[in-house]
Amino acid sequence: MSKMKSYIVGFAVGSVVAGATVLLNAPKSGKDLRRDLKETINDANTSLGDVKSAALSLKNNVSDIVSKSLPTVKNTMIEVKSLVDAWQQDIQPNINKISKDIKKIEIK
Repeated sequence: MSKMKSYIVGFAVGSVVAGATVLLNAPKSGKDLRRDLKETINDANTSLGDVKSAALSLKNNVSDIVSKSLPTVKNTMIEVKSLVDAWQQDIQPNINKISKDIKKIEIK
């Protein structure tokens, strides 16, 4: 999640810096410049709020998916282990026979 946080912070800082640069380089009066700067800051705060909300929603969705899928994954692991154990028991007579045949060949 730290990559996402770094991305969001970078996006926010970049947006604010770009907005401030545009405003400061535009030929406007001080009053217009301050008003535009406040609007840009308000827009950036709104954007950050939207990103934060989306990130929180994503986190909640991932948590829900994990909590719902965890029992299924555990049951699947138990079933696979059971199938592997049954398979090993089924092939054990063949393994024993092959081992005996190999010993007979080695003796000859």
